[in-house]
Amino acid sequence: MLRSVQRSAAVAAALGLVLLSACSGPEKPKPAPLAANPATVPVRVVWSNPKALGEEPLDLKVDGSNVLIATKAGRLLSLNAATGAENWRVDVGVGMSTGMGGDASRLAVVTQGNALLVLEQGKEIWRTKIQAMVLTAPLVAGGRVFVLAGDRAISAFDAASGQRLWHQQRTGEPLILGQPGLLMAVGDTLVAVSY
Repeated sequence: MLRSVQRSAAVAAALGLVLLSACSGPEKPKPAPLAANPATVPVRVVWSNPKALGEEPLDLKVDGSNVLIATKAGRLLSLNAATGAENWRVDVGVGMSTGMGGDASRLAVVTQGNALLVLEQGKEIWRTKIQAMVLTAPLVAGGRVFVLAGDRAISAFDAASGQRLWHQQRTGEPLILGQPGLLMAVGDTLVAVSY
């Protein structure tokens, strides 16, 4: 038995020496230099507005001729996409928990206090409290605002009035995960994915 162990150790040591000697060969091959990568699409700065926010954005969206910016601190800003001129600016008074959702006329955000706010042209038109933490940006589609909460409940609100149209709560799994889900419209169908 002792000889068997000694023989195995000797074979392992010999194999290790062979592998180690393979690493000590000549220099490693050098990669060929890369060819120049010419720009295929010319890029130029149209406008710059570095002081528009004064802080790092949480979310950016391009909506038609506007650039919409939301910050984690609770500021919303709309800039003209062609000129960079400020259209409007709103401070909602509390930090944001998600990015923005919007359509051609309305913008929806959720604050860290679980308040769903809907704005038109920078003016708040309604707000309501969501019962659970929200980590997924609201979806505005078809005249409705959809919210997927962290407890996997989905609520639909009338985009103009804020009236709750329906609420779907999954049974079981009361655990709230700190992970955003996905809300999107495909034709007339709402697709909601929670992880």
